[in-house]
Parts: sequence; structure tokens; C-alpha cells
Amino acid sequence: MIRAVIWDLDGTLIDSYRCIVPSLRQFYAEQGLALDEKDIRSAILRGSVRAFAEAVRQQTGISLDAGMGRYREIRMEQEQALAPMPGARAVLDALAAAGVPSFLYTHRGETTEAVLERTGLAGAFCERDSPYTYAEYRAHLDATLDRAGREANYAVELTRKRAFRNLQIVMREGEWVMLSKQKSPAIHFVIRQSQLRRAIENMVLPVVE
Repeated sequence: MIRAVIWDLDGTLIDSYRCIVPSLRQFYAEQGLALDEKDIRSAILRGSVRAFAEAVRQQTGISLDAGMGRYREIRMEQEQALAPMPGARAVLDALAAAGVPSFLYTHRGETTEAVLERTGLAGAFCERDSPYTYAEYRAHLDATLDRAGREANYAVELTRKRAFRNLQIVMREGEWVMLSKQKSPAIHFVIRQSQLRRAIENMVLPVVE
């Protein structure tokens, strides 16, 4: 029985190559290098955008990283043509009808919601806490310890020093941090002050006095 589905976005639910390929072609054309979109797409599918860009840099000296600002500008313009993969919305709707929640995992950050709206995929994903029982935690911990005992290059360090109890930290990096005390009465603090926000973002746990 399927309990839930976690989806990737680019290349899975949306055809991101429709904007990546012409964006790369235009970027390199502005640098004086003419490339065929079919060749770009083929190279990316065989490897990755980074591998393709590195190969071009080695052959021509043109660095995508050095011109990343311009590439992102081109990419934003091209993303107006983004489209979902064929049947993507139908699959998400079928899962929802069957009572199977869908979750989204993506590194897009702030542009995610706009892309979902533009491609007709908005509203298909859950924004709720996933239950995690103590029994599940113990099973996962035991499996982790077992792996550490079998593999020489895998280590686990356990500590009984608890930095916080009944406290949840939620962040939108660069914008705000929310500290929530979960036990009744629940209290939520939203922090936007830059120095304090960065201090929490860069905090290394556990913190022990």
C-alpha cells in the first residue's frame, strides 16, 4: 500500500529542459559561441548541466559560473514557457482521489509557488507535518546503528545532551526564522532581524551551556 509520494519537480513533474536548453544556447551565443540545442539537450541528458558547462569551459574557456547572473536572467525569461510533463496533473489528481498525499522536494526556493501556478500544478501538494512515531524513530535509529557497525566509512555519534525540548525551528533562509514552543500554550516567535536570524541559521546543534 502506498502511504505517500515525494516528488521531485524539475525533470519529473515539469519539463524544465524546455527552458534550460534554450537558456544555455542563448548564454553561450552572447559569449560568441554557437551551439545547437539538440547537442546541448543530448549532453545534459547524458550527464548534467554542470558537467556540460565544465566540458565547454575546458574546451573554450567560457565559464558558466562567471556569467551565472546573466544566465539566471535568461532562464527567468525562458521559464514563462514551462509546462508540466504529459499526464503529471492527472497522476497527482488520481493519487489525491485515492487518499495518497503528495509532497514536493525541490531546491527552487522562492520561485517554486510561481512555477506551480504557471504549470497548473498548484494545490496538488500537502503542506502539513508528517507523523513520526517513537516506534518508527527507534526502528530507523537501530537500522542506522546497524549500518555503522557494518561499514567502515559510516559512523554515528550519539549524544544525550539535548539542546531543546518541545521546540520547533522553521526557516526561510534569508527572510525569517520561526521559533515555536509546541506544548500548551503554544507560542510562536517570527524573527526577521538580520543578525539574530543569521545566528540561528548558522547554529550548530547540539548547543550545550
